[in-house]
Amino acid sequence: MKYLYPLFLFLLSISTTYAQYPKEVTYALEKAGNNREGLENLLDHYQKENKEKYKAACFLISNMIWNRQYYHITQSAPLLATKLNRADSSYYSIVKELSDTALYNERFNRQVLAKADQVYRKMMEASDFASPVIEAKEIMDISHINADFLRRQIEHSFKLRDNSPFVKPLKFEEFLEYVLPYRATDLSAAESADVYAHLYNKYLHTDTTTTARNLVWRYNVTADRLRYWGGKYPFDHPIGRDEMFFLGWHDCASIADYGTMILRACGLPAALEYNIAYKFWNGQHYHVSTPINGKWHTFSPESSLPLYRDSKFYEALNIFRLHFSRQTNNPYSLKASQEIIPDILADPRIEDVSHETGNTVKLSLPFNISTSNNLAYLGTFLSQEMGLRPVTWGVINKQTGTALFEHVVPDNLYFPVYLDENGDYHSFGEPFVVIEDKGQNNGYRLEHIKVTGTPTKARIERKFPRKPHLLQIARKIPGTYVLGADNPDFHNADTLGIIRNVPGTAWEDIELSTDRPYLYYRICGTGNPARVYLSEINFLTKRQYAYTNTMEAPQTHLLSAEENAQWVRLLDEPLEKCRWKAEYDNNPQTAPDKWPDVTLMLKEPQYVHRIRYMAKHADNAVKSGAKYEIREWADGFWKKTATNIVSSNGIIEADNLKPGQLYWLRLKGEGKEELPFFIDDKGTQHFPHLPFLEKNSFLKR
Repeated sequence: MKYLYPLFLFLLSISTTYAQYPKEVTYALEKAGNNREGLENLLDHYQKENKEKYKAACFLISNMIWNRQYYHITQSAPLLATKLNRADSSYYSIVKELSDTALYNERFNRQVLAKADQVYRKMMEASDFASPVIEAKEIMDISHINADFLRRQIEHSFKLRDNSPFVKPLKFEEFLEYVLPYRATDLSAAESADVYAHLYNKYLHTDTTTTARNLVWRYNVTADRLRYWGGKYPFDHPIGRDEMFFLGWHDCASIADYGTMILRACGLPAALEYNIAYKFWNGQHYHVSTPINGKWHTFSPESSLPLYRDSKFYEALNIFRLHFSRQTNNPYSLKASQEIIPDILADPRIEDVSHETGNTVKLSLPFNISTSNNLAYLGTFLSQEMGLRPVTWGVINKQTGTALFEHVVPDNLYFPVYLDENGDYHSFGEPFVVIEDKGQNNGYRLEHIKVTGTPTKARIERKFPRKPHLLQIARKIPGTYVLGADNPDFHNADTLGIIRNVPGTAWEDIELSTDRPYLYYRICGTGNPARVYLSEINFLTKRQYAYTNTMEAPQTHLLSAEENAQWVRLLDEPLEKCRWKAEYDNNPQTAPDKWPDVTLMLKEPQYVHRIRYMAKHADNAVKSGAKYEIREWADGFWKKTATNIVSSNGIIEADNLKPGQLYWLRLKGEGKEELPFFIDDKGTQHFPHLPFLEKNSFLKR
């Protein structure tokens, strides 16, 4: 019995030691491995000395289990570090006494700064630097970030809390989320805030800057200019914060990552946010957000300034804030224990903040599928192999047979889907568009897209709607006219034809009233000043004339094959010599719209009977000779219904398409701009996204 009492005291001491930390901290410490002892010592120190710093340490340690990095710098490159430190010193010596006005003076940029950084950049680019040694592997923060690192991070952050005019007003919980963390994403190697502050504080002057906008402006100028001192990035792998001294090795994700961390370190609360899809095209974007007067203002570091509810976000779908800590209202936290969730939405740290950048609506949709899942999703179209990306989630209520979606971005086409036990998508309803409508009590209306008739023959001309701003340009074309003359100044010229209608995006013809041959032909534009808005121009003559200065002309769907064969293109010089001109470059995205006219100057009088032309467009219409496939939306995926469809004249005529059914015309390998469409009972093509594209074009004016 005498041995039992000491054992009891030992066990009691262990239980007391473990019980002194919150359970989430204890859980994290159990995963810390050899790092545990140091973290516990840090906790014990702050628990005795400062309760708020203890809470801060608990916040960081408990959430380190959700954070990681994918490379580790095991050996630095001393020469590189020396050269970059010298670049920093040289730049600072030039700008340290300058006001903001002087700092952004064009004369100073050109005559002083450019000369200095060009010399240094040439030296850097000529140097053969040894690369820092990088170990590429996943490293969990809880086992890697040591106590000394955390102590420095905490001490620096609390100095900001005492001194920064932007940090002081924050609630403690906001301070923990938007100032204290040492990491914004998993993309970069962790760096403590005091390191960033030592480099950037002298440029940003946080202590004297009165507005967040001005602070961000100073950061943008500094980050942009320091990159020119390092020049072209010399490595093929990341090297941490020193990447900020170079051009080329960065995208919006790394720019936002470093921007968030540097601004936090210098006393500006910041959050990293991103979208995973757009309404009309593929892609995603990372940006930074900062609270100003209680509202979150967004910006792209190095290129823009904080703005509340920037209209550019109309194009974007849901915006997610990436926290350091696990969030409660996301798929990771809401899912059932064995439920599969989409990888793109599986990060435990995301929070949907779409309502802070634009309007959102709540939707309650019928859900009558038998499933053990807690979640359903609304997907958007993505012109990649799968054709679908989930962008928001809804919680399934099995008692009411509904799924509630709290963050739906209006003015988009959605596909209601859920995941089965194998991770495959299935539909739980018809696709629909959510249209923002302030005339409705709830601020929106739903329009479902469903099959409405019997299969019919369809005429398909496009894989993406005609862009509204390009349609506006096409509307300037009517009134364009053609002259014929025998002298280069077009004195006493004859008017041979006028374009009277707004053209589409395929080749069209205007017939000329040419009753004799001319030496010069001129196409004259519209407007004041006059401009030619035609993208491509062909002067056509009859094949039967057997002129030698001709070539085959592109075909138009407006004529039969026999009629097309009658015409050839007339040239005033070999095409390779004039291909540089916008009207002859075979690129529908360019036009000679800086010029009032386009002239054909022949060596002898010849007949031109037609002008074959094309309006400027985004090159997303059906292309002659290209191979397409048609897919239709069916139970959660895009099913192939026809493949290897070839258009000979820019039109696809497809049989047995169902009115109201959603289709996807896919050009494999070139599907950057594609959107779903349906046909009506007459076989005419319609794009559900078109009204939203028009609205987006209006917002950009």
